[in-house]
Amino acid sequence: MAPRAESLVVAVDVGRTLGEEGAKEVLRIARSIVTHKVLYGGKNDSVCVVLFGAASTRNALHDEMASDGQPDQYVNILVLKDLSKVGSEDLEALAGEEALLWGGTSDHLDVLTVAFDVLCKDPLKSAKRIVVISDFMGPIKEVDGDFVGAVVAGIQEKACAVELVSLAPITESSPHPPETRDLVLHLVDTVASLECASDAKDYASLRGVKHPVSVAVKHGLAIGSFEVPVGVYKKVSKASMSTNLKVSNFYKDERGDVWSVKRETEFRRRDDPDGSVVTDKAKAFPYGKDLIPVDEAVTGYLAKAEEKSLRVLGFHERGEFPQHRFLGSSYALLADPKSKGAQLAVSALVRACEDEDQVMVARRIARGGADPSLCALVPRVGGEGIPDHFVMCTLPFREDIREYPFASLNASEKWVPSEEELGLAGRIIGEMSLAGEDGDLSAEQLVPERMANPSILNMNGFIAEKLAGAPNGNLQQATRSNYLKTLSGPAEEILARAGPHLERLAELMHVQKKEEGEAGGVKQEAKEERVKEEKD
Repeated sequence: MAPRAESLVVAVDVGRTLGEEGAKEVLRIARSIVTHKVLYGGKNDSVCVVLFGAASTRNALHDEMASDGQPDQYVNILVLKDLSKVGSEDLEALAGEEALLWGGTSDHLDVLTVAFDVLCKDPLKSAKRIVVISDFMGPIKEVDGDFVGAVVAGIQEKACAVELVSLAPITESSPHPPETRDLVLHLVDTVASLECASDAKDYASLRGVKHPVSVAVKHGLAIGSFEVPVGVYKKVSKASMSTNLKVSNFYKDERGDVWSVKRETEFRRRDDPDGSVVTDKAKAFPYGKDLIPVDEAVTGYLAKAEEKSLRVLGFHERGEFPQHRFLGSSYALLADPKSKGAQLAVSALVRACEDEDQVMVARRIARGGADPSLCALVPRVGGEGIPDHFVMCTLPFREDIREYPFASLNASEKWVPSEEELGLAGRIIGEMSLAGEDGDLSAEQLVPERMANPSILNMNGFIAEKLAGAPNGNLQQATRSNYLKTLSGPAEEILARAGPHLERLAELMHVQKKEEGEAGGVKQEAKEERVKEEKD
């Protein structure tokens, strides 16, 4: 069965309460939502872009009311682009001159009515969705309870999803106009969801990158001969590039003939580069400075195929697992929701580990034939609506399955760190840790699931600029300010804490910075000096 098409109305507030910076921010969020639709949406999806609080008026409901003698209804609502198949026209509309008609009066109930009217007139049988982006600081006219009830009932009847995106949190005590605040809270209680853009480092970027839904993997958590059915869920969602982009795998020459693009590689001997091409190949693996050839018989011998499994090896003190060891993939491990016994067993294990301050260490085979990995199962006692579960962190160790001895690498004693060097390294790790004090996970400085992948984000922004036919400087500038500072290096306050330890470690390890000459002379001298030290 083909996926159902979606009809989306994006309503953007550009009223006078936002100011220039606020208007730019809501437009950035709108561009990201539309870009997501263009790059990742279905081929039959439709989008309509609406500005409210605009300095101009153009919408069907206003025209109908004006013809009935009520020209003051549904004003300052400008339909930038009518509901039609998603494409580059949506991005062009947000980059056009009409998108700069800011400074009117915003009425959130009016724009919700206009957006719902657009969807009701859509002949396409599709899922309906409305996204309203605003600061919700504009006062609205007196609300008619019966009219609000009729609009809500119509939205529920059409099974239309409503998303409200606010620049700041909205609560019963927030400083929003009472009528607007009450309307938003009523919509949240009945038909809408509410998100706050300030909860994320860069909310607009999150809306522009696709996060595929993670698939649960079923496992059997084995403790001796006892096995508990569990599900393993990816903790951090991944982002992906768009598959809607058309890429040609062919090359057309001057005569117009089409040829497939191929890559051919030739191998020649290093000591005889002008000799004949080497066609015979041998598989080898590096071991120190040597290459160890491996034939098919040895490859088959080393290929230790195992079935998928998750087996507990033992327990260890929780304090012996600092945050920096959890650098691998993280997963959530929960009991099978259909098995009451599994839920009781997992809950008992979680609470026992929590009471004893222990962590389970398990050996995992993710799928048949995969390499084994070690995992730490950190207990997490649940709360309201959250079951007891484990966070499974992949540890940076690999199992040694070799059955015959290998020669030593003859490591120099100079490579073995001293107690002082080990202590300095430990203090540097502690000072530069991205976790909170004493391993407090709730105070992490870098939360991947709340940050968009910057590489994909930049590529999507570049494509959106090309499709819109106009540079989107606001998006790129925000990308640099919000991400590159975080990803390009430690913050100044962190470096200030770890600076003395780094300097002392550099002194102990005799680290010297040398400028490279034009002819590479300094590089050659450094290489010769390093070779001499190794011989000594």
